[in-house]
Amino acid sequence: MGKLCDHNISQSSRNLRLRGSILLVGVGLLWTLFVVKAALPRPLLVLAFGPFTGGSLMFFQAAYRTCVYRAFHRQRVTELGVERVANPEQVQTDLRRARSVVGMSLASAAALTALLFLIP
Repeated sequence: MGKLCDHNISQSSRNLRLRGSILLVGVGLLWTLFVVKAALPRPLLVLAFGPFTGGSLMFFQAAYRTCVYRAFHRQRVTELGVERVANPEQVQTDLRRARSVVGMSLASAAALTALLFLIP
């Protein structure tokens, strides 16, 4: 069949996701700081789940070099653009990795959000 590729995003897409993950986690932390310093009701901390989910999704996509959207649409992003993945083994590998990325992202965002409630 041929050699399987170990990723479905380009290096520039990976770098973009790393920067985006830092930005979104920072937004979540700033929201947390605002809620705590303004003495707002503690349940508002749960709103940090959104940025934490986006940030962790972008981080894990960069770490595993897998774009979830492209994996489910059987595509790969190269420096030259988007191309279709024809190898069925590669498609299955990309889908498996994409599911892992989504699972790890949701779990880490939930854990980060839960940790916020430990702040005195």
